[in-house]
Amino acid sequence: MFETLPDLHTYIDPSQLTDDLGGSLQYDHKEWIQHRAAIEKFSANTTQIGSTIRALCSRLQEAEFPNDVVTTEALIQSTNISKAEIKDDLKNTIKHGEILLACFKGSPPRDLSFEEEDGEKELRRSTGGSLC
Repeated sequence: MFETLPDLHTYIDPSQLTDDLGGSLQYDHKEWIQHRAAIEKFSANTTQIGSTIRALCSRLQEAEFPNDVVTTEALIQSTNISKAEIKDDLKNTIKHGEILLACFKGSPPRDLSFEEEDGEKELRRSTGGSLC
């Protein structure tokens, strides 16, 4: 334990301490909670995507290939649909990560194109309305 703030400052740089400990670090507990919740939602999204990809890979490895053209085409179409859905999920998750990073750095997210606005709406829906 330290008896005085100067004792503390000999071991910890004041830039790493909040103002109540004689430092200059800006800290807002509500903001920290919001960031923590956003990171947890982002982590859950990435975990879900990983599970989806693993499930698709398993399904493809275990699939028995049909002997007729119609069934083969249906299998290919089904696989392409699954692949497209995963790509969309990945794009949305990457966008979510970029927005979170911008929020954490204190800069507003860059202007969004029309397509990106739709993705942002989906992200807001899936994360409870808040991206940051």
